[in-house]
Amino acid sequence: MRMCDAHCDTIMKIDIGEKFDFSFEKAASCGGFLQIFACFTEDGEKDAYFTAIRKIKRFNDFLKTKENCFLAYTPCAAKKITDLGGLAAVLSLENCACLGDEPENLYKFYNLGVRVITLTWNEANSFASGCNEKGGLTKRGRELLRIAGKLGILVDVSHLNEQGFYEVLSEGGCKIFASHSSCAALEDNPRNLTDLQILKIYSRGGIVCACPNPPFLNGKNEAEKSDFARHLRHILKLTDGMGGIGSDCDGTAFCCNGLKTTGDYIDFSNFLKEKDFKNYEIQNIFSCNFERFFNIFDKK
Repeated sequence: MRMCDAHCDTIMKIDIGEKFDFSFEKAASCGGFLQIFACFTEDGEKDAYFTAIRKIKRFNDFLKTKENCFLAYTPCAAKKITDLGGLAAVLSLENCACLGDEPENLYKFYNLGVRVITLTWNEANSFASGCNEKGGLTKRGRELLRIAGKLGILVDVSHLNEQGFYEVLSEGGCKIFASHSSCAALEDNPRNLTDLQILKIYSRGGIVCACPNPPFLNGKNEAEKSDFARHLRHILKLTDGMGGIGSDCDGTAFCCNGLKTTGDYIDFSNFLKEKDFKNYEIQNIFSCNFERFFNIFDKK
């Protein structure tokens, strides 16, 4: 089955030479796989700008060694790659701290293939405040959104606090989504979205991709696939079926039982069938919804 996964942190592990759970081989042989690969930098990280560039270039070199795996610079390219059964890799910046104090640095990363940005991580930077901080968008943050809108870069709201979230929406010029957040109505975690936030994203034509990180699902360090399915069902009910998956693969110390590797996620469709998800709902969750959002949906 085709699959779209809105967030993984595999670039981080490739950069440091650590074993990772994402399987490029399985992704490139499942019939079409679109994966957003996050390039993460820490707040206050020394030389974060050059570190992010190094990580992206190292990932590009790694990708060239993998069969049927390609960096996708446009939705059209992503569609062609996935239609041929391959892996289309889309780059994101998780935490724009790597831009320093200069929103214009986004142009450099756009030229390197970045098509998605997350303004913050959990803390505050030059552009906005994350979910563990107070405050909203800064003047630099508004300028960054203007540049993102001009370039057609997608804005991921997953790590913002509520004030920053609504201020991003008020800017109006960007296409927004949540790459890896679950439902605050089911588990009150700072990284989860309220029902109103989920509806706001949906009303703007965005997509909310649930994340199976156990603390997001039940407040504990361990969770079951049924917990994840519950959050997916909640999003589907709120958004007329417009939900997706952001696995956070290779990015969290805690994994939902049975959902760690790429193969686990590919097989997750069978579990959802057992939980009375309809075939069309599963297809939408796995690929069609994100393909529509990313403008690669084949309407024929």
